[in-house]
Amino acid sequence: MKYLKYLILMSVAVFTSCEYEIDYKGDLPEDRFVVGVFAEEDSVLSFCVCHSAKPGIYDGTRYDEFKKTTVGYKSSFYDAVVKNASVSILCHNNGNEDTAIYNSNQLRYTFAYVPSHGDNITLKIENGEYPLIESNLTFDTEAPQIDSFSCWFRTKDDADQLVVYIEINDQGGENYYMFNPFYLTLYNDRITFDNYPEILYESHAGVYYEANTNSLDDEDSRYNEYMVISNKKFAGQKYTVKLAYNCSYSAKDNHKLIKGAYEISRIDRTSYNYLYSLGNYINSWGLNMNPVSIQNAWNNAYGFIGLKKTVRKPLNIK
Repeated sequence: MKYLKYLILMSVAVFTSCEYEIDYKGDLPEDRFVVGVFAEEDSVLSFCVCHSAKPGIYDGTRYDEFKKTTVGYKSSFYDAVVKNASVSILCHNNGNEDTAIYNSNQLRYTFAYVPSHGDNITLKIENGEYPLIESNLTFDTEAPQIDSFSCWFRTKDDADQLVVYIEINDQGGENYYMFNPFYLTLYNDRITFDNYPEILYESHAGVYYEANTNSLDDEDSRYNEYMVISNKKFAGQKYTVKLAYNCSYSAKDNHKLIKGAYEISRIDRTSYNYLYSLGNYINSWGLNMNPVSIQNAWNNAYGFIGLKKTVRKPLNIK
């Protein structure tokens, strides 16, 4: 009989963990590659390749980084990274091939090849330890139609917040979007925001924060770890939202020093399902009854490879 230890993430004021020891009969699944990556035309393709964690020991919030946390097993993200993989791309449009270069400082594989609209590619990853994995992509995602965007700073309860106003003109059908305050710079330092902005206005209620069935009350359902939304409540309509993000520093009197961008991306269904369910898992109370949905984007691996097309709006605060 084997014992399988589950770390259950608890969201209180901060994340804490409880450990349960459960009798388990049978073999644990073999380790596999874990790769979570977005590919976008006219953008450099760069990502981490990791070993999978045994069931129940996922610890981390980045969709492209899968940490090992078991004592005596892979105990750090550095150890979890696969450093000897062969990562290659074949572009079927012109027959060109490219092999990614591994950067030991960034722990990432990066291609010189930059995809263009309409490119059809095959991405392959292998290292001799795990089975070869591959995925086919066609870069045909259209950019989201943004009718209006504006941003400014405000102060609330002695805290500085970035406020953004967004109007998305949805084109109908099935669409998915991802928001990201990309960066702000102050004396060349990166400024971060919390992942759970306050909603000041929303034209269609329950879009940005969908109900988490594992939550104990309505307040606990206000999580959107990866800032992804679907258009199921506003298909073919205009979606308007005003969000207020807490800043990681005092913005007061420094607005002229701040520059950056806010990204609004259209993403594919596979990426949305993976990120939405992974976010639900991270922010679930108690025993998780809503497991992560690992999409079948890879053969013999975990994670996803998704397409996105991004509109970047400047955050030049005056």
